[in-house]
Amino acid sequence: MILDDKYYVTFTPDNDINGDKSVTVLVSASSPNWTGGFGGWDIVERPKRKSVTRWKGQDPRTLDLPILFDGLVSDEDQEDDIAKLIDMSQPDSAFNTPPPTVAIQGLTMGNSYSWVIQDISWDTEGVIWDHRDGEGAVRLRQGATVSLLEFVDDQVILTQPTPVIWKKKAPTKPITTKQHDTLGSLAVTYLKNYKRWVDIWELNKANANAAAFASGRVFKKDPRAELAAGMFLLMPSPSGITVVTQ
Repeated sequence: MILDDKYYVTFTPDNDINGDKSVTVLVSASSPNWTGGFGGWDIVERPKRKSVTRWKGQDPRTLDLPILFDGLVSDEDQEDDIAKLIDMSQPDSAFNTPPPTVAIQGLTMGNSYSWVIQDISWDTEGVIWDHRDGEGAVRLRQGATVSLLEFVDDQVILTQPTPVIWKKKAPTKPITTKQHDTLGSLAVTYLKNYKRWVDIWELNKANANAAAFASGRVFKKDPRAELAAGMFLLMPSPSGITVVTQ
Protein backbone atom coordinates (compact mmCIF):
# COMPACT_ATOMS: atom_id res chain seq x y z
CA MET A 1 0.00 0.00 0.00
CA ILE A 2 1.41 3.39 -1.03
CA LEU A 3 0.57 6.17 1.42
CA ASP A 4 0.30 9.88 0.73
CA ASP A 5 3.62 11.71 0.23
CA LYS A 6 3.17 13.55 3.52
CA TYR A 7 3.98 10.31 5.38
CA TYR A 8 7.45 10.00 3.78
CA VAL A 9 10.78 11.77 4.06
CA THR A 10 13.69 11.62 1.63
CA PHE A 11 17.35 11.73 2.70
CA THR A 12 19.66 13.09 -0.03
CA PRO A 13 23.44 13.34 0.57
CA ASP A 14 25.37 16.22 -0.99
CA ASN A 15 27.62 13.76 -2.87
CA ASP A 16 24.66 12.29 -4.79
CA ILE A 17 26.15 13.19 -8.18
CA ASN A 18 24.20 10.61 -10.19
CA GLY A 19 20.95 10.81 -8.24
CA ASP A 20 21.12 7.21 -6.99
CA LYS A 21 22.05 7.66 -3.31
CA SER A 22 18.85 9.16 -1.89
CA VAL A 23 16.52 7.14 0.36
CA THR A 24 12.77 7.61 0.85
CA VAL A 25 11.26 6.10 4.01
CA LEU A 26 8.13 6.33 6.11
CA VAL A 27 8.05 8.64 9.11
CA SER A 28 7.37 6.50 12.16
CA ALA A 29 4.27 6.94 14.32
CA SER A 30 6.47 8.69 16.89
CA SER A 31 6.92 12.40 16.23
CA PRO A 32 10.27 14.01 15.33
CA ASN A 33 11.77 15.64 18.40
CA TRP A 34 14.06 18.65 18.73
CA THR A 35 16.79 17.69 21.21
CA GLY A 36 19.04 20.76 21.25
CA GLY A 37 20.18 23.99 19.65
CA PHE A 38 17.95 26.43 21.50
CA GLY A 39 18.74 28.99 24.17
CA GLY A 40 22.45 29.82 24.13
CA TRP A 41 22.62 31.58 27.50
CA ASP A 42 25.12 31.08 30.31
CA ILE A 43 24.52 31.88 33.98
CA VAL A 44 27.40 33.85 35.48
CA GLU A 45 27.58 33.76 39.26
CA ARG A 46 28.28 36.91 41.28
CA PRO A 47 29.22 36.61 44.96
CA LYS A 48 26.36 37.68 47.26
CA ARG A 49 24.36 39.03 44.32
CA LYS A 50 21.92 37.58 41.84
CA SER A 51 23.64 35.76 39.00
CA VAL A 52 23.47 37.33 35.55
CA THR A 53 22.69 35.80 32.17
CA ARG A 54 25.22 36.15 29.37
CA TRP A 55 24.69 35.28 25.73
CA LYS A 56 27.31 32.83 24.44
CA GLY A 57 25.70 31.90 21.10
CA GLN A 58 23.61 28.94 20.08
CA ASP A 59 24.77 25.39 19.53
CA PRO A 60 23.76 23.72 16.24
CA ARG A 61 20.24 22.29 16.22
CA THR A 62 19.78 18.58 16.94
CA LEU A 63 16.78 16.47 15.99
CA ASP A 64 15.73 12.85 16.53
CA LEU A 65 13.75 11.55 13.54
CA PRO A 66 11.96 8.17 13.91
CA ILE A 67 11.61 6.39 10.55
CA LEU A 68 10.40 3.04 9.24
CA PHE A 69 11.86 0.97 6.41
CA ASP A 70 8.77 -0.94 5.26
CA GLY A 71 8.56 -3.39 2.38
CA LEU A 72 6.34 -5.92 4.11
CA VAL A 73 3.20 -5.47 1.98
CA SER A 74 5.13 -5.20 -1.30
CA ASP A 75 7.47 -8.06 -0.27
CA GLU A 76 10.53 -5.90 -1.05
CA ASP A 77 13.62 -6.27 1.09
CA GLN A 78 15.00 -3.07 2.59
CA GLU A 79 18.71 -3.93 2.63
CA ASP A 80 19.73 -1.52 -0.16
CA ASP A 81 17.98 1.47 1.40
CA ILE A 82 19.32 0.63 4.86
CA ALA A 83 22.86 0.42 3.44
CA LYS A 84 22.43 3.80 1.70
CA LEU A 85 21.37 5.49 4.93
CA ILE A 86 24.31 3.96 6.81
CA ASP A 87 26.65 5.21 4.05
CA MET A 88 25.39 8.77 4.67
CA SER A 89 26.76 8.54 8.22
CA GLN A 90 30.20 7.25 7.17
CA PRO A 91 33.34 9.07 5.93
CA ASP A 92 34.49 8.54 2.36
CA SER A 93 37.58 6.37 2.77
CA ALA A 94 38.54 6.74 -0.90
CA PHE A 95 38.97 10.52 -0.64
CA ASN A 96 39.56 10.72 3.14
CA THR A 97 36.66 13.17 3.50
CA PRO A 98 34.04 13.51 6.26
CA PRO A 99 30.54 12.05 5.91
CA PRO A 100 28.32 14.04 3.54
CA THR A 101 25.83 16.66 4.59
CA VAL A 102 22.23 15.56 4.11
CA ALA A 103 19.13 17.40 2.93
CA ILE A 104 15.77 16.06 4.09
CA GLN A 105 12.65 16.66 1.99
CA GLY A 106 9.18 16.14 3.44
CA LEU A 107 10.14 17.04 6.99
CA THR A 108 7.90 19.79 8.34
CA MET A 109 10.37 20.74 11.07
CA GLY A 110 13.98 21.43 10.06
CA ASN A 111 13.26 21.05 6.33
CA SER A 112 15.49 24.02 5.45
CA TYR A 113 18.54 22.86 7.43
CA SER A 114 21.61 21.09 6.17
CA TRP A 115 22.22 18.06 8.40
CA VAL A 116 24.82 15.45 9.24
CA ILE A 117 23.86 12.09 10.70
CA GLN A 118 25.16 11.85 14.25
CA ASP A 119 23.80 8.40 15.08
CA ILE A 120 21.27 5.74 14.00
CA SER A 121 19.48 3.70 16.67
CA TRP A 122 17.87 0.53 15.29
CA ASP A 123 14.67 -1.09 16.57
CA THR A 124 15.68 -4.70 17.17
CA GLU A 125 12.35 -5.90 18.58
CA GLY A 126 9.99 -4.97 15.74
CA VAL A 127 12.23 -6.05 12.87
CA ILE A 128 10.72 -8.52 10.38
CA TRP A 129 13.06 -10.85 8.49
CA ASP A 130 12.61 -13.07 5.46
CA HIS A 131 14.88 -15.90 4.31
CA ARG A 132 15.43 -16.06 0.55
CA ASP A 133 17.31 -18.47 -1.66
CA GLY A 134 20.70 -17.10 -2.63
CA GLU A 135 20.36 -14.06 -0.35
CA GLY A 136 19.96 -15.44 3.13
CA ALA A 137 18.16 -13.33 5.72
CA VAL A 138 16.88 -9.96 4.53
CA ARG A 139 14.85 -7.33 6.34
CA LEU A 140 11.34 -6.51 5.15
CA ARG A 141 10.60 -4.03 7.94
CA GLN A 142 12.71 -2.25 10.53
CA GLY A 143 12.35 0.98 12.45
CA ALA A 144 15.15 3.34 13.37
CA THR A 145 15.72 6.72 14.97
CA VAL A 146 18.11 8.99 13.09
CA SER A 147 19.88 11.54 15.29
CA LEU A 148 20.59 14.62 13.17
CA LEU A 149 23.04 17.46 13.85
CA GLU A 150 22.75 20.77 12.01
CA PHE A 151 25.75 21.31 9.73
CA VAL A 152 27.48 24.67 10.28
CA ASP A 153 30.22 25.31 7.73
CA ASP A 154 33.68 25.99 9.19
CA GLN A 155 35.17 27.52 6.03
CA VAL A 156 34.97 31.00 7.56
CA ILE A 157 37.15 31.47 10.65
CA LEU A 158 36.55 34.66 12.62
CA THR A 159 39.71 35.72 14.45
CA GLN A 160 38.83 39.29 15.46
CA PRO A 161 35.67 41.38 15.83
CA THR A 162 34.68 43.76 13.06
CA PRO A 163 35.88 45.82 11.24
CA VAL A 164 37.42 43.08 9.12
CA ILE A 165 39.45 42.59 5.99
CA TRP A 166 38.70 39.48 3.95
CA LYS A 167 41.72 37.57 2.73
CA LYS A 168 41.33 34.57 0.44
CA LYS A 169 43.96 32.07 -0.58
CA ALA A 170 45.06 32.37 -4.20
CA PRO A 171 43.63 29.98 -6.83
CA THR A 172 45.57 26.84 -7.61
CA LYS A 173 46.69 25.70 -11.04
CA PRO A 174 44.36 26.18 -14.03
CA ILE A 175 42.69 23.14 -15.57
CA THR A 176 41.02 22.39 -18.90
CA THR A 177 37.66 20.62 -18.82
CA LYS A 178 37.10 17.28 -20.53
CA GLN A 179 33.96 15.70 -21.95
CA HIS A 180 31.37 14.81 -19.28
CA ASP A 181 33.02 16.99 -16.61
CA THR A 182 30.63 18.72 -14.19
CA LEU A 183 31.21 21.22 -11.39
CA GLY A 184 30.43 18.43 -8.94
CA SER A 185 32.94 15.99 -10.46
CA LEU A 186 35.66 18.68 -10.60
CA ALA A 187 35.08 19.49 -6.93
CA VAL A 188 35.55 15.83 -6.00
CA THR A 189 38.60 15.36 -8.26
CA TYR A 190 40.54 18.52 -7.39
CA LEU A 191 39.17 19.62 -4.01
CA LYS A 192 38.11 16.25 -2.53
CA ASN A 193 34.82 17.84 -1.44
CA TYR A 194 31.69 17.67 -3.57
CA LYS A 195 29.94 20.60 -1.88
CA ARG A 196 32.73 22.97 -3.00
CA TRP A 197 31.41 22.95 -6.58
CA VAL A 198 29.89 26.36 -5.81
CA ASP A 199 33.39 27.75 -5.05
CA ILE A 200 34.53 26.71 -8.53
CA TRP A 201 31.48 28.37 -10.07
CA GLU A 202 31.99 31.61 -8.12
CA LEU A 203 35.66 31.81 -9.08
CA ASN A 204 35.05 31.26 -12.81
CA LYS A 205 31.56 32.64 -13.54
CA ALA A 206 32.83 35.97 -14.92
CA ASN A 207 35.09 34.44 -17.58
CA ALA A 208 33.74 30.97 -18.30
CA ASN A 209 30.56 31.83 -20.19
CA ALA A 210 32.37 32.85 -23.40
CA ALA A 211 33.88 29.39 -23.85
CA ALA A 212 30.63 27.73 -22.83
CA PHE A 213 28.60 29.85 -25.27
CA ALA A 214 30.91 28.93 -28.14
CA SER A 215 29.99 25.27 -27.61
CA GLY A 216 26.27 26.01 -27.37
CA ARG A 217 26.13 25.66 -23.59
CA VAL A 218 25.82 27.98 -20.61
CA PHE A 219 28.07 27.89 -17.55
CA LYS A 220 25.24 26.98 -15.19
CA LYS A 221 25.23 27.18 -11.41
CA ASP A 222 24.42 23.48 -11.32
CA PRO A 223 26.74 20.74 -9.97
CA ARG A 224 25.28 18.10 -12.32
CA ALA A 225 25.19 20.02 -15.62
CA GLU A 226 27.87 18.84 -18.07
CA LEU A 227 30.47 21.48 -18.91
CA ALA A 228 31.73 22.21 -22.38
CA ALA A 229 34.96 20.36 -23.14
CA GLY A 230 38.04 22.57 -23.50
CA MET A 231 36.99 25.27 -21.02
CA PHE A 232 39.79 26.98 -19.11
CA LEU A 233 38.94 27.07 -15.37
CA LEU A 234 40.77 28.01 -12.18
CA MET A 235 40.48 25.77 -9.12
CA PRO A 236 40.11 27.37 -5.66
CA SER A 237 42.49 26.61 -2.84
CA PRO A 238 42.14 22.94 -1.76
CA SER A 239 42.08 24.03 1.90
CA GLY A 240 38.85 25.94 1.28
CA ILE A 241 39.58 28.25 4.22
CA THR A 242 38.71 31.94 4.13
CA VAL A 243 40.47 33.75 6.96
CA VAL A 244 38.84 36.86 8.43
CA THR A 245 41.27 39.20 10.21
CA GLN A 246 41.11 42.68 11.64
